[in-house]
Amino acid sequence: MLFLVISQTTSFMITVRQFTFTIFKFQFMATSNVSSRVNELLEAVKKEFEDICQKTKTVEAQKDDFEYKAMISAQINEMALMKQTVMDLEMQQSKVKDRYEEEITSLKAQLEARRKEIASGVVPQSSKTKHGRNSVSFGKYGNAGPFNSDNSSKPLILNNGSSGGTPKNLRSPAIDSDGTVLAPIQTSNVDLGSQYYSSPHVRPAVGATMAGSAMRTFPSNLPLGHPPPPSDSANSSVTPIAAPLVVNGKVSGNPPYPAEIIPTSNVPNREEKDWTVTSNVPNKEPPISVQLLHTLEHTSVICYVRFSADGKFLATGCNRAAMVFNVETGKLITLLQEESSKREGDLYVRSVAFSPDGKYLATGVEDQQIRIWDIAQKRVYRLLTGHEQEIYSLDFSKDGKTLVSGSGDRTVCLWDVEAGEQKLILHTDDGVTTVMFSPDGQFIAAGSLDKVIRIWTSSGTLVEQLHGHEESVYSVAFSPDGKYLVSGSLDNTIKLWELQCVSNVAPSMYKEGGICKQTFTGHKDFILSVTVSPDGKWIISGSKDRTIQFWSPDSPHSQLTLQGHNNSVISVAVSPNGHCFATGSGDLRARIWSYEDL
Repeated sequence: MLFLVISQTTSFMITVRQFTFTIFKFQFMATSNVSSRVNELLEAVKKEFEDICQKTKTVEAQKDDFEYKAMISAQINEMALMKQTVMDLEMQQSKVKDRYEEEITSLKAQLEARRKEIASGVVPQSSKTKHGRNSVSFGKYGNAGPFNSDNSSKPLILNNGSSGGTPKNLRSPAIDSDGTVLAPIQTSNVDLGSQYYSSPHVRPAVGATMAGSAMRTFPSNLPLGHPPPPSDSANSSVTPIAAPLVVNGKVSGNPPYPAEIIPTSNVPNREEKDWTVTSNVPNKEPPISVQLLHTLEHTSVICYVRFSADGKFLATGCNRAAMVFNVETGKLITLLQEESSKREGDLYVRSVAFSPDGKYLATGVEDQQIRIWDIAQKRVYRLLTGHEQEIYSLDFSKDGKTLVSGSGDRTVCLWDVEAGEQKLILHTDDGVTTVMFSPDGQFIAAGSLDKVIRIWTSSGTLVEQLHGHEESVYSVAFSPDGKYLVSGSLDNTIKLWELQCVSNVAPSMYKEGGICKQTFTGHKDFILSVTVSPDGKWIISGSKDRTIQFWSPDSPHSQLTLQGHNNSVISVAVSPNGHCFATGSGDLRARIWSYEDL
């Protein structure tokens, strides 16, 4: 029995052990299957993620490619549109050019016909003024100027597609704020050699402005009265700013008249004269007697006038030509016309200067070259190159061996006339508008767009800088004794400076900024030119307000106003012989005047 129990117990234990083993085996197999399945799922997820990443990269690449192609396509379309626009503009420009050339041809024909009429003495009735005087006409002004012949204010379209405006990206002293100062669009260049310049032919009033201009108007309530009179002390005695003229070893209070100049007007009927003289001293007669001697007609703006050293000849600078006139007769003596320049269109002679012996005439031109002409031979004696912008001013030294030039390239150059080479280059901070040798040739003065006047020795040492003007300085002139300098500016003022460099004061004692002895006010617009009479008693100025004014060095107020032009008075010059001065204007006329102290 016990054996049976033990046997059964043993059999039960064996059965339990087998069952436990079976369960353990089943659990092991189940765990193994789950782990394998999980790995398979993970591998599948990983593979699917990689496939998605690859597809994403492919889509992004396709998107970038599409955007790039779209951008290229847009740029191609834009370039095609620009090309079409350029072609249209070229066609328009070609049409404008053709029309412009037709107008030039027509104007040339009219000018030639007018020249023949004048030369033959036959002037059509249509060219007579309301006073019955002959008027030299150079074609319809509306074809070349800013307004149409019907006097409407509609501007003509120039060949550059603008309505007469001047480029704003160029800072040039030759063209002022409204474009009327020196180089408006003019008629084409013609053969001026046989043109008859006779004083009785007085040009009628030219339009209010030249091409590219917009006339500056003043308020209607602007007072037109003259400045208050100078004090009795200033009026009782006029102190010259230079020593009196010495003639044949004797001191003369007033230089004698040149034998060939008689101070009478060339206008036969005083009621017909187109100029007026007004005293600026209330209740008193003008202190000077002014008479018109000659009117010199041109076909373009006159940029510069200059007398020869002996006072017998007057040179003018205009479009593509310099002209030399006989002061006594007013007749054209020599036409110096530059034909070799490759530049098309307007080419203004901005400055002229006679050599002291009167044999040569130097011209500063817009093509950046200086020509020294042999006047008798009518050919270029020396061609001076080196400036990089337009040349605005020239002057010969006293001995005639050196020429000084001022340019928009911010330099003042000294040239050896005989060798035709640069001797010295002086630099400034802005474009140089005016240069001048002192009477003894020891100093050079230069005015600039930077409002400063600089004084150098003839060897190139900067000795003085004059500060005081509020706008660009357009003109300077030494007094006859060289001790003073007069300057005219776009701030509408004239200043008289006492030069320290000519005194016995040590440079260390110089007053910084210079010594301004007098400031003259009275002009209503830009001062474009100043000059000093040979006896030093008068300063003469020309302005954009169309007037010429006389000033005494002792008074800040104008003594006399001469209204003798219909546009800006661009240049004034006084004869070295005294009692005679010349003016050049935007109204296409130069005039020679006589003056005499009363």
